[in-house]
Amino acid sequence: MKRLTTVPLLAFVAAVVIAAPAHAGAPVVDTEAPPPFFDCPQPHGLFLHDDPGKFWHCSNGFPYEQQCPANLYFNDRLKQCDWPVNARNPNAFGAD
Repeated sequence: MKRLTTVPLLAFVAAVVIAAPAHAGAPVVDTEAPPPFFDCPQPHGLFLHDDPGKFWHCSNGFPYEQQCPANLYFNDRLKQCDWPVNARNPNAFGAD
């Protein structure tokens, strides 16, 4: 009579237990803070943000917070992200 080995079965069970998330079946709670409030001055357009590396995109009166690529600031004159020296964003530290 052949002897059954339990090693493959134990390896499978261990893999399933390790791979299962600790919160399986638990409700997902969003702990991220809601975006800051912004009142669009016009229904459509791009507007300054308190953070010079960000800007507000308003569409149909709804604000959407946007992020410039790394090391760029929002240029309100050109309505695009630009090098800090060109952007002259009033919210930037040490802006002209």
